[in-house]
Amino acid sequence: MAQGDEHILADYLATVNGEDVGVILFQRGGRLSSLEVYSQAGTDKPFGLPELETIYSYEELSERHKKHNRPES
Repeated sequence: MAQGDEHILADYLATVNGEDVGVILFQRGGRLSSLEVYSQAGTDKPFGLPELETIYSYEELSERHKKHNRPES
């Protein structure tokens, strides 16, 4: 039985060991199907999963950059 395509359920950003990462949660057939965590910098250096309190939305990105004196991408 085909369950259909995977769909993005949530797309957020986070920090792991001081590095920015992307976090995407997927669903298929009404069930969670996968979690993707990827480096925003494109590094191949291994890293773990982000702590829940480090996850933030794209809407919060510019405010976080202002707070940390980092240029917006």
